[in-house]
Amino acid sequence: MKEKYILIGGALLLIFIVGLIYLARLDATTPSSSESRFISYAEEIGLDVEKFKTDISGESLDGRVNSDVAEGDSRGVTSTPTFFVNGERMQLPNTAAGIKGVIDPLLEDAQEQTIPEGTNSKGSETPKVIITEYSDLECPACKSYAPGLKEYFDGNPEGVALVYKHFPLVGIHRYAQAAAKATEAAALQGKFW
Repeated sequence: MKEKYILIGGALLLIFIVGLIYLARLDATTPSSSESRFISYAEEIGLDVEKFKTDISGESLDGRVNSDVAEGDSRGVTSTPTFFVNGERMQLPNTAAGIKGVIDPLLEDAQEQTIPEGTNSKGSETPKVIITEYSDLECPACKSYAPGLKEYFDGNPEGVALVYKHFPLVGIHRYAQAAAKATEAAALQGKFW
């Protein structure tokens, strides 16, 4: 009789362990609830949704976002948006004309630069001026700069590149980290911007 209970107990323990392993694997390949919010956007822009789900639930994208944050921290970034122009911290206007007014004089004396490898950038591939933006995708102030930056770069300014760096303010923006990971998952399919 005692042996029967030991066998039943052992079987239940084995089922429990197998269940935990299954749940751990399921959790590792399932986006969190905050990440799941972005799946419909992935569908809208034509991403391979299954690849997107796998990528956004992986740890490598957290590493990518956290690397940007660490870099921003080391440069004294505390709020968003924060801009650096050719490595110098600078306040930019939030209109295309204003940005042009700040950047054009810098182009005259600047030397060609290399865009850091592995970054999300747009504009010139051989820029003389690199605008680096530390931004939070949930930030209202960052949102106010987006139209001016888009208009400026839609004009294909010669010799200027924009490098985007993540700086999610997770203490005040609930979905900022997940949104940053979602853009990186989209970037893996060529759709960051």
